[in-house]
Amino acid sequence: MLRGQNSLRSDQKSDLTGLTDSKINSRPWYHFSSMSIMHKCLLIMAVCFASLMVVAIVGDSKEHIELPNVTSGFTEDDIRKLLFSSFESNKMAETLRMVTQQPHQAGTEENRVVGQKLAELWRQNGLEKVRLMEYDVLLSYPNWTNPNKVTVLGDDGKVLFQSTGLSPDLTPKNDDSSSSQGDSYRAAIQWLAYSANGTTESEPVYCHYGQPKDFERLEKEFGISSLHGER
Repeated sequence: MLRGQNSLRSDQKSDLTGLTDSKINSRPWYHFSSMSIMHKCLLIMAVCFASLMVVAIVGDSKEHIELPNVTSGFTEDDIRKLLFSSFESNKMAETLRMVTQQPHQAGTEENRVVGQKLAELWRQNGLEKVRLMEYDVLLSYPNWTNPNKVTVLGDDGKVLFQSTGLSPDLTPKNDDSSSSQGDSYRAAIQWLAYSANGTTESEPVYCHYGQPKDFERLEKEFGISSLHGER
């Protein structure tokens, strides 16, 4: 009966509005409908209050509840054994040999070839969507034909010692090498990739171990700043 009363058409509802208050209050369905809404409101408030109480009790509980029939899966020791069992020393040596077989300075063609080999190695090991990303970056290179040198001068300005600027060539010599000519020479050149370009000259200073306290002593006792050179 309540559903029928709630679904009255608009013209039927308008007829009810024309009744006097006494006539409306005398209808039993009207009283029943009002009481029903009140009961619903009280019921909703009771449910909300009970929910808040449950959340408060559970949230304040410090007891650890064990879940039944739940397995822990791999233990830390199982994972460690699984990882170590997958390592092969000969494979590691083979990979390092492949990467370091030829010089591959950043930004060179040799560097791109090494990247392609590593990407293919990752694919063979099950990695998906392996891609080579190219970036435009600013890199400094040495003078390949005139390497950097360190020169020691005497009091009269004569050269006492001068380095060659080259390290020993440790590049393997293979007949089937696909590297371009001059790679071995480029690999031997000594340079600092991210240092400023320029030439500096100063008296040598002993810095002990080069620790922060050593530089602080040089600046405090001898007036030598590690950031601005000799003063």
